[in-house]
Amino acid sequence: MIRLAGTGSDSDPCVIEVHGRRLGLADIPVIAQSVRGGVELTFGPTTPYRCVGGVVFALQRAGVERIGFSPESPLNR
Repeated sequence: MIRLAGTGSDSDPCVIEVHGRRLGLADIPVIAQSVRGGVELTFGPTTPYRCVGGVVFALQRAGVERIGFSPESPLNR
């Protein structure tokens, strides 16, 4: 599972967490090599769309065929 979180900063619009490690978009191809059967993205209501879209685009370019979405409910925070 890949967790996305918005930071609100123009220089760093999103934070990508994979198994507790913070990564950047440039790390997505490395992550994609270890993916079996697809990826699930989890993100909160304040995560910028450009962050979600950027990760989806990077995963598609890296060859991931199945991408699921699991948004966090504001009530579950």
